[in-house]
Amino acid sequence: MERAKRIMANATFAIVVLLTFLLFFEQRIQVPVWLQAFGRMHPLLLHLPIGLLLLATLLVFLRKQFAGNSLELLISFLLHITAITASVTALMGIFLSREGGYDALDLSLHKWFGVATCYVTAALLFIKTSAKMFKPSLVAGAILLIVAGHFGSVLTHGDAFVLGPFQQNEESDLAGENATAFEAVVQPIFERKCTGCHNETKAKGKLILTSYEHMIKGGKSGALWKENDPNSLLVKRIHLPLSDKKHMPPKDKPQLTPEELNFLSLWIAQGADTKKKLTDYTHSDSLRLTGSKLIASSQQNERHEAKYHFDFVSSEKIQALNNPYRAVFQIAQNEPALQADFFVRQAFEKENLAELSSVSKQVVAINLSKMPVKDEDLALLKDFENLEILNLNQTDITGSGLSNLRSLEHLESLSLSGTKVTINTIDAIKSIRNLKKVFIWNTGITSAEAEQLKKKYPEISWELGYQVDRTEMLKLSAPLLVSENVVQAGEKIRLKSSMPGTTIRYTTDGTEPDSITGTVYTDGIAATSYQIVKATAVKEGWRKSDVATFVIFQSGLKPSRAELKTLPDAQYQGEGVATFTNNKKGSPEFFRDPAWIAWRDRPLEAVFWFDDMPTMHSVTLSYAESTYAMTWAPARWEIWGGDDEAHLKLLQRGTPSHPTALGISNVRGIELTFPPVRYKCYKLIAEPLNKQPAFRKTKEKGWLMVDEIFFN
Repeated sequence: MERAKRIMANATFAIVVLLTFLLFFEQRIQVPVWLQAFGRMHPLLLHLPIGLLLLATLLVFLRKQFAGNSLELLISFLLHITAITASVTALMGIFLSREGGYDALDLSLHKWFGVATCYVTAALLFIKTSAKMFKPSLVAGAILLIVAGHFGSVLTHGDAFVLGPFQQNEESDLAGENATAFEAVVQPIFERKCTGCHNETKAKGKLILTSYEHMIKGGKSGALWKENDPNSLLVKRIHLPLSDKKHMPPKDKPQLTPEELNFLSLWIAQGADTKKKLTDYTHSDSLRLTGSKLIASSQQNERHEAKYHFDFVSSEKIQALNNPYRAVFQIAQNEPALQADFFVRQAFEKENLAELSSVSKQVVAINLSKMPVKDEDLALLKDFENLEILNLNQTDITGSGLSNLRSLEHLESLSLSGTKVTINTIDAIKSIRNLKKVFIWNTGITSAEAEQLKKKYPEISWELGYQVDRTEMLKLSAPLLVSENVVQAGEKIRLKSSMPGTTIRYTTDGTEPDSITGTVYTDGIAATSYQIVKATAVKEGWRKSDVATFVIFQSGLKPSRAELKTLPDAQYQGEGVATFTNNKKGSPEFFRDPAWIAWRDRPLEAVFWFDDMPTMHSVTLSYAESTYAMTWAPARWEIWGGDDEAHLKLLQRGTPSHPTALGISNVRGIELTFPPVRYKCYKLIAEPLNKQPAFRKTKEKGWLMVDEIFFN
């Protein structure tokens, strides 16, 4: 027993020393994968010291009733186990906290109260149970433990976890003064569009979105979001093309609206603050405006009464009607109404339409666009008594079969564009009493005849499509960059316009070109080591295009070899030192691309050797500027040169400017020029921005994200 206690005491002391060291250098800790797994065991182990310390405290205060050596030995043993488990738990917590995704204040309080508990339980091993300080120290440890546990529960379950069941019975107004943006908007979006696949019983990708505790854990692909990171996993997945298999929600599920997409992106870019009330944002803030609109829409939907009162069709029956050439689906989650879309003209047979007779009462929309439907086939639609929308665009009808639609009393919209209907056959639809809109562009009906129909049937909107206005001035498309963003020495920058006969005007001095100012583009633009080209397209009778901006680099001289003197951040290691010279440009929307390499807690230092000692006069650093992701130009940077690494002299130093407001993410460049030199060795030093611009209102350090370094 005594030997086991000595081992536990020594181990506790060693862990406490390690823990203290890590607290001093916490911001520099890079947690490897195996330690991340160790850190994630924190929630599993923490219950052991909690139970042991409270049990030991109870026994100490009851030992007069159960006096004896056996009880003293038990208390001592419990305290040793408590101390070792508390210290290991605290160590795990430090590693887990480095993964991010927690509220900063709650995390800090939980951490320091937890560490204090660890220190007190360790100190109890060296205080005799008979000493006056023992009981107060034991009580202090129990109190610290309870407080640390409270803030831990806030981190994982939220503020109102314990009282939540009582609060659920209270009347709540998500748009009220006390609602956070997270509660009022983010959680309802997840409930409407995500929890069907991401819940406790159906956790696709090991992701559960039914509670904040599960949200911050993320899934097998990692954390859903990181504060102030517009490139977070959630943002990337919801903005992927619908055809991408990683797009969320899946293409066969209800999709996020533009407002929902915009809100989630803005909320994460502005810090993903789960505590900030929606009313704390300014009235003009896009986040508040979009959130208020979503809340109003949600409340309206909740008050919405069902439009259709016929029976629902079972999901099994709907699924049976679906095949590669026909899609049948509910138009809304809480409505029984169905829509049927047909695909692949070559595979269509009228039996495909007849097969819908079993759900004819529920079908309110049919899309037969581009199908080989003939006039006689329209007789198959007579029994669709609740049909409201019928699309016959580019079918083979001539209009002689439109009389079959007279029984469709609820038909409101009829699309006939691209068919051979004429003014003589269109009259057959006049008896459809609820018809409100008919699309007739590109048919046998002329503009003059369409005007006659408008006068004859004013209750119907006759849609003719776009009519050319000869007096209207259209806007030109902006010029396009034909060459790459990185050009070779002597290569020209090539631009083009998609409209023949267009004149392109450009500038390279940062000013905006227009129809009068700017150089007329003819046969390319001579490239320099680094330049910003702004171009616009102009043509008589047209409005000038928007100004297109192109950031152009010249690849220049290639070093014989290179070496990193400081290691990049573990998250963005690119392809090592080769990242600087492989001519692979990165995207400012995707920093996980190996084209990027980044520094944050230390300066970038790299040495480059040129064995043939070419004449050099400039160095250009290509970097990402993203005010949302907090990636900036360096605070200061220098280029040194010499015959070897031990004998270098300063060639030039620069202090770039930084944005003063939120803006569009871009790849930018900064250049240092110096009198021509011929050296074998060059050293580049660039310091990340430690203090962010004031408008970011954060104490976090900035990122220096680099994709290329060019020597010329």
